[in-house]
Amino acid sequence: MKRKLVNFRASLFAVIGVILGVFAFYEILFGDFYFLIVSLSLCLVFGIVTFILKRKAWKISVFVLVFMMLGFVVSQLYYANRVKNETLGVSAEITGRVTDVAQNGDGETRWRYLDGCSGKDGTAFDGRVKVIFVGQSELNLSVGDVVTVRGTMYSVYPFKSDVNSSYLREDYRYEMNDAVLISKREGKLKLDEIIRRYVYDTVKGYMPENADLAYSLITGDKDALSKDISQTFSRAGIAHLLAVSGLHVGFVVATLAFVLKKFRLPAVAEGLLVITPTVFYAYACGFTPSVMRAVIMAACSYLAKIALGKYDALTSLSWAALIILIISPFYLFDAGFQMSVLSVFGIVTLHKSFVRILTRRKLPRVLKSVLNALSISLTCSLATLFTVSANYGEIPLLGVFVNILAIPTVSVAFVICLVGLLPSFFHYALWLSDKILKCVLYFASAVSRFDFATASFPSLPVSVIVLAVWFFVIGGYVNLRKVGKIVVNSVCAVLLSVCVGLAFLPKNCQTQAFVAFGYGESLCVVSSPDGEISIVGSFDNPYAVNSVLNYVQKLKISSCNLYFVNRADSNPLLVSKFVERLPIKNAYALDFSGNYQLDEYLNSQNITVVQQIKNTETGNGVIVRSVYDGGFAGVLIKSGELTVALVCGEGVVENNFLNIISYADVYVLKNANKNYSDSSITTLSRYQSSYAYNYGANKYGNFTITQIGDKIQLSFR
Repeated sequence: MKRKLVNFRASLFAVIGVILGVFAFYEILFGDFYFLIVSLSLCLVFGIVTFILKRKAWKISVFVLVFMMLGFVVSQLYYANRVKNETLGVSAEITGRVTDVAQNGDGETRWRYLDGCSGKDGTAFDGRVKVIFVGQSELNLSVGDVVTVRGTMYSVYPFKSDVNSSYLREDYRYEMNDAVLISKREGKLKLDEIIRRYVYDTVKGYMPENADLAYSLITGDKDALSKDISQTFSRAGIAHLLAVSGLHVGFVVATLAFVLKKFRLPAVAEGLLVITPTVFYAYACGFTPSVMRAVIMAACSYLAKIALGKYDALTSLSWAALIILIISPFYLFDAGFQMSVLSVFGIVTLHKSFVRILTRRKLPRVLKSVLNALSISLTCSLATLFTVSANYGEIPLLGVFVNILAIPTVSVAFVICLVGLLPSFFHYALWLSDKILKCVLYFASAVSRFDFATASFPSLPVSVIVLAVWFFVIGGYVNLRKVGKIVVNSVCAVLLSVCVGLAFLPKNCQTQAFVAFGYGESLCVVSSPDGEISIVGSFDNPYAVNSVLNYVQKLKISSCNLYFVNRADSNPLLVSKFVERLPIKNAYALDFSGNYQLDEYLNSQNITVVQQIKNTETGNGVIVRSVYDGGFAGVLIKSGELTVALVCGEGVVENNFLNIISYADVYVLKNANKNYSDSSITTLSRYQSSYAYNYGANKYGNFTITQIGDKIQLSFR
């Protein structure tokens, strides 16, 4: 009797097919059909070969192909729904209700999120609108208030080179700029907002030091946290504890199951009594991808016990991922979803294999517990290594060891917090949780201060696939003989080594430019074939800075020059990221503002900021020229035949710039400009508009401009 090569799990191969379909559709959005062609070819080859060999495994390829088509179709439908009713810089007056998104916490912001919005003519707007007010005086608003505001509306596009999954989670579809409050009236809070407000007010009243941390721990809402705490947890490798995930849901399920076991209820009744409050908890947390995965897995575990009398973690994980991706296919690109699924996948494959080895050894029970905890932490870290690297550009080196102490400690604090949310004297339990979280924060802060706490680690997306296949083989889900296991494991190891090597291998610089937009500001990098790069901008926006860092770390750079177009606003902390990672040769100020903190920092690094004379050039391979027309108007950056104009002025200055410099290949503006469009000139701006030749970063993402022969190619990836 022939052995099955792979034990067939319908849900597993279904979710593999859906993932391939979603990714194929996403690639086609950018005009890349290679992934679809390669995926279809591999499935067909596998099916044909196994059919010729008379193995039933050919059915797997058919199954995967069917669900690949399903993944492609649901992605197309989801995308069509998100991009309908496109709004491009239209002046509008809308009425909507203030939500609690980004509202629980002490941080003051210039924006509010509205839902249930409609225009003056009664036109309804799907999803939420982010309203950015002109000044601080209009922000005397409370959650639930119904307001009427006027401003300029733009559509928000989550489908760029890096899918912005937070837009999908928050159902954030429009943005209104320079908004003015017309009227407001009191409204009512929704049930989930009432719950989150109760949680925040309660922990704030009884946890004087770490209320924001506790609120994030309970609800997964990190908006209340300071950036310092978020960065501390990230560098220590325990940022996942701040997002409601399987760990948190697991405690809720385990606690309820433990209590209900005492009553010896039927499996159906116990399942309903456990899953119902768990779903309610997920609702209060906003149904984030990681918590949805955990709730569905918990539901699957009870369904399996009721229907089959046994439970298979890999099957439940597959069902959870499949359901989530069919409902919202682009959650595939959500970092929380990826890490949640991969962590559990690592536990049911690699950790499961380790447990089998551990049970055969005669070791003290305490030692076995320690080794088991270390294995889980190490397995989760390895399983998420490449996705963490791809999403954040670096990995926490000490996270494996920190989690061994942090997870049980934070788990205790989490349970105490839940108890402390009960009425009356139970609130005083929060005092103990406050002290426990203080110890965790102190420990994380101490670890994050080490220079080796994190390390830059570039990765290729295909590394995630290779590692997952390897884990699947190690977990014993593929029936191979001894020789087969050696061959397959060796092939996986070689492939993974090649992927890692290629990711670390820097590319030679070429005549190319890269433009990243932050909120209203841009950062431009231009390179030359001799390895010289120049980075020009305000250096004041974290998103733009991180995007540029991810771009330049892949290049083989010989020297780097920094150019400050708004020296007063340049952030020394953001500038330090370039100084630490790049061979900075010179730094130039193109305007005449001052920044004592910036100068002091650069001087400490033996870098002197040189004031560039008006309308003069500096650089060798990359030539940078300041452009003055009465005042500072912009920058001209040239490498070979490629010329990029960074326009710094607005209004009259912006229009006059085109009269001075009319030969650049690409113009980078803050906002779209009709005069540039009428001149048939390619412009890049913060927002997409209806003007011809204009490309908005809110729709296309970051821009790569490459000289190929005598042509200039504009890419959005």
